[in-house]
Amino acid sequence: MSGFSFLHPDWVIPSAAATAFVGLMLWRGARSGRERALRLLGPGRVSGRSRPDAWLAAAALCIAIALLGPRLGVRSVWISESGVDLVVLIDTSRSMDARDTPPSRLDRARRAADYLLANLEPGDRAALAAFAGRGVALTPLTPDTAALRELLSGIDASLIEPRSSNLAAGVESALSIFDRDSERPRTLVVLSDGEDPSGTEDRAFDLAQSGVRVFAVALGTDTGATLPDVSGPLRDASGAPILSHRDTARLSRLTETAGGRLWETNAFGEFDTPALLAAVREGVSGNSGERVARQIPASRTGWAAALALGFLLSAGGRRWPIPRRAALATASLVLAASVGAATDAIDPLEARLRTAPDNARLLLRSGLAHARADQPEIARRRLQAAAIFANENEIAALAHYNLGVLALERSDYTTARDAFLDALVFDPSDAFSRFNLEWTLFALRATPPEPAQRGDPEPPRDDRPTDPEPAPFENLPTPQPESATAKTQPARAAEPASERDLERWMEGVRDDPSRALRQATGEDSRSAKRRPVW
Repeated sequence: MSGFSFLHPDWVIPSAAATAFVGLMLWRGARSGRERALRLLGPGRVSGRSRPDAWLAAAALCIAIALLGPRLGVRSVWISESGVDLVVLIDTSRSMDARDTPPSRLDRARRAADYLLANLEPGDRAALAAFAGRGVALTPLTPDTAALRELLSGIDASLIEPRSSNLAAGVESALSIFDRDSERPRTLVVLSDGEDPSGTEDRAFDLAQSGVRVFAVALGTDTGATLPDVSGPLRDASGAPILSHRDTARLSRLTETAGGRLWETNAFGEFDTPALLAAVREGVSGNSGERVARQIPASRTGWAAALALGFLLSAGGRRWPIPRRAALATASLVLAASVGAATDAIDPLEARLRTAPDNARLLLRSGLAHARADQPEIARRRLQAAAIFANENEIAALAHYNLGVLALERSDYTTARDAFLDALVFDPSDAFSRFNLEWTLFALRATPPEPAQRGDPEPPRDDRPTDPEPAPFENLPTPQPESATAKTQPARAAEPASERDLERWMEGVRDDPSRALRQATGEDSRSAKRRPVW
C-alpha cells in the first residue's frame, strides 16, 4: 500500500469541476479587467501579465488536492489491540454454477471461506457478505466464527436476485461492514470468478482505495465451462451453449489497487489456502493485549495545504521585495513539514511507552497525540491509563478532563459528566472543567429521556385513584366442576421434561441457514410477494 492514492477518491470529479470553475472565473475576470483597462488607459499603459490570478488559480488547485487527501508511502503506528477484522465476500452470480472446478465454483468458494474462518485466532473478528446483481452485507463483524461457518451452507445459488454480477456493489457492501474508527487491521477476501458483464470494475477499484487490504481468489479455469440448466447447458438466444471463463485480470487489478494479492485455483479447485491465511494475518499478533506495529498510508495533505497558503499570500503580496518572498516561502515549507509530521509524532511517544508503560505523563501526551490524529479509541485508552498511573493531581485532572472532552465529541453526556466531576476532584480550581461540567449538565437536562422499552416497568402515575373500585362480579357465571372428583382433587403440576426428551426435541429442529440469510438479503419477502394468491 505504498503507492499514491487519495483518501477520498470519489471527490476527484467534483474537485476537478470546482477547480476548473474557479480557473474559468479568474480567467474571465482578468480578461474583462484588461478590456476595461484598455478602454480607459490605452494599449501602452496596460500590462499583459496577471500574476495574482495565477497565484489564486494555483492555490485553488492545491486546496482541491488537499481535500482529496493525498497519500504516498506508509508510516508505522503501534496499537495495543490484537487481531484482524476480516470480511469474506462470496460471489453467488450465475457463472459460479460452472463446474470446471468440481463440484462447482460456488462450492469451492464456500470451502475456502470455511478454511479461513476455522483457522482465525481468538482475537480476530469476521463477517460475511455476498453479491450477484447487488451486494448484501450478511452479518456484522463478530468473533463467533463458528456461527459464521454454520451460515456458509445457506449461501447458495438462489440467495440473491438478480443473478447477474456487479463486483462494485459487492465490494461496497463488504466495506460498509468495517468500523472506520477502529485501528485494527482490516482485510477483505473476495472469492469470485471475476466475471462482471456490467463493467463496474472501475467503481470497485475506487472503493478499494479505502485503507483496506484486498485479497482475491480467482475461481474456475481459463478454459471455462458451460453453465448447467434444467435440460442441459444454459444457452444464449441463438441456441449456442454459454461458456463462462474466469477473469483473473479484473481481480488482479482490484488487488493491486488495494495492496493485496491474487490466488488462482487449479483444475481441481485448489489453491494455497495457508498462504492466504498468512497474508490475512500478516503483521498481527496472536497474543491478546500485545502491542503490534501496523503499516498505514502516510498522509501528505499538509504539503498541499501549506502550498495553498503560500500561493494565497503571494497573490496578496506581489509587490513585496525578494527577501520577504523568500521568508514567506520558508515559512510555508516549515508549515508543511510541521503539518506532515503531526501524525508521525505519535511514533516516538509509542517507542518511549514501550520502555515505560506506566509513565503517566507519556500516557497523557500519547492520548492527546492520538486525539489530534483522529484516533479516539486509542486516545481514550491512553488517557484512562494516565488517570490510573498518575501520582500527581495535575496529571490525573488533565487525563479526566480530556476523557470528558472525548465523551462530548461522541455525545456521551453521562460519561462526560462523570469525567469532569473526577477532574474537579483532583483540581477543584479548574475553570475549564467547571464550565464543561455545567454545559454537560445543561445538555443532559435538555436531552429527552429514552422511550420505554417493552418489558420495562411502567412508571408510576399520579392520576391513578388511590382506592380503585373493584370490578362488578355479579354478572359473571359461576364455574361448575365437571365431577366431584375434579372438585376435591387438586390439579397436578406438569412434570418437567427429562434431558433425553430435550435432546430429542432439539434433534428434531431442522437448521435452515438459507432462510435466515434470505431474510437478511430481503429475498424471503421478495419470494413471498411473488407467490400466487388463491
